[in-house]
Amino acid sequence: MKAIILAAGVGKRLWPVTQHKPKCLIEIGGQTLLSRYLESLASVKIRQATIVVGYKQEMIRAAVGSHCHGVDLSYLVNEEFHRGSVSSLWIARTALSDDVVIMDADVLFHREILRRLVASPYENCLLMDDTVKQTGEECMVVVQGDRTALSDDVVIMDADVLFHREILRRLVTSPHENCLLMDDTVKQTGEECMVVVQGDRVVALSKKMPERYDIAGEGVGFLRVRRADTAHVVGSLKGYIDQDRWDMEYEDGLLQYFQDVKVGHEKIGGLPWTEIDFPEDVTKAEREVLPRL
Repeated sequence: MKAIILAAGVGKRLWPVTQHKPKCLIEIGGQTLLSRYLESLASVKIRQATIVVGYKQEMIRAAVGSHCHGVDLSYLVNEEFHRGSVSSLWIARTALSDDVVIMDADVLFHREILRRLVASPYENCLLMDDTVKQTGEECMVVVQGDRTALSDDVVIMDADVLFHREILRRLVTSPHENCLLMDDTVKQTGEECMVVVQGDRVVALSKKMPERYDIAGEGVGFLRVRRADTAHVVGSLKGYIDQDRWDMEYEDGLLQYFQDVKVGHEKIGGLPWTEIDFPEDVTKAEREVLPRL
């Protein structure tokens, strides 16, 4: 299993913090988010990661190089990093050659969160926080019934999350071959991307909630995909790329994937984590999340 970390974006909502550095190099407690990611990946025995870079990419390369915290690193460049994150995941399709964990790069999280994703019984799995109070901005994971591709197992990760290592461990060790993490304790403000579940299957990952669902929680920004199902990820994205819809977020580009593949979810409510989108999120990370890691 390997990881794909999406770290190409500008992070304009964090200016002036990100005016001179990418979000994944923000320091929380004297350590960058990206460094924390790599430590967490190593803790769940993931030794290879591909980082999709764009904005101020030279700073990321200088910070972690080709090997850091026991993880071998390679890079893919998104020259259109000012567009939606779907462009970054589309660039990363060439790295979908194993079981993968796809990760946003702007989350501070407890390691147990990743452990749950990796250990999930679902071969394709999302993490979700089902305690969130929705405000309309969250990207929700929606599950209906028993449902929530690439050439190897992968973990896809956003690069701006501060998290406890247990969070990553849960993802990597999840019995679900395809799996999402979700926080079911989060209070929704409208910024969260919610995991929506019907039955035991993820049916959507979006800020817009459907009328029918059984469980919903905020998506952490990490997705586990089984190698055999990576082609479904590429196919789902291609449907939007062919329509020249470059400005959308990658979560919205996975709708067909959720319809074609049974994707499970792992709840991580109660574990410390936060996505970092605004200056006040940095303060929250330092004061509320970091002491619990």
